[in-house]
Amino acid sequence: MTLNPQEEFVISRQLNDPADVGTNYVRAYIRNAKTDALITTLNLDDKGSQRFTKTWQVAPDPTGLGLYITVTTQVFTDSGYTTPSTVYGVEQHEHLVQDRLNPFLRNAVSGPDVDYKRIKKLLDEAIAAIPKAEKPQPVDLIPLSEGFQAVIQEIRDIKFPESKHVDLGPVITKLGTLERAITSIKIPKTDLTATNKLIEAKNDVLDSLAEAQEEIREGQFEKIKQFFAGLDTLIEKVNVLNGKFDNAQLVVLKDQREKPKEVKDSVLDEYLKL
Repeated sequence: MTLNPQEEFVISRQLNDPADVGTNYVRAYIRNAKTDALITTLNLDDKGSQRFTKTWQVAPDPTGLGLYITVTTQVFTDSGYTTPSTVYGVEQHEHLVQDRLNPFLRNAVSGPDVDYKRIKKLLDEAIAAIPKAEKPQPVDLIPLSEGFQAVIQEIRDIKFPESKHVDLGPVITKLGTLERAITSIKIPKTDLTATNKLIEAKNDVLDSLAEAQEEIREGQFEKIKQFFAGLDTLIEKVNVLNGKFDNAQLVVLKDQREKPKEVKDSVLDEYLKL
């Protein structure tokens, strides 16, 4: 197949195993058929139904005499194109890249006896007849160098004024006088005796208050303790009295007015004995 230089050509590969349901990837390698130099590498797009295609702009024909190329397609099982398929082999096709002229125009323009080698020879002779550019003359850098030397000499001839010696003696003297004046300042000592006494008195009062609070707290605790101790004694006596009531025999008297009084008096006597 003859391809026109710079035209768009579709590179395709149809896989031939209908039972294969796996995912495959196809890469095309385009080389110069004569030198085997790699022109480009293309990853074909999956169009479904195991068909892969990619549009490629055909390489130019540098000599005008035609360029033979090979298009090799290989199937891989990973997207990184590192694992070749063991099911599908490598396919290769050869194409000629050359201008495709209309046969009618070719006969009208150049006739049936077009000799491309003769045309190339004529072109080579025409190129050889072009006068070559004159050899550039060497540039004389001596004037430029002399100019730089003159500028450098001018810079060296510049006379910078010498800096005069600065007498810092008066400044040092003034600083010494200021230092002595600051040293001679007497800062009076503050008498903090009265303040310290007030602080001590305040601390004594706080200590006294703390002790009084502790004594009050202990006195209240002692009273509460005594109260509950007396209450415990009273409860014990009441329990004893209840026991005697439980052990007393019930006597039924004829005179309902006098006998309960005697019983009441006897119970009261027993309680007072406690």
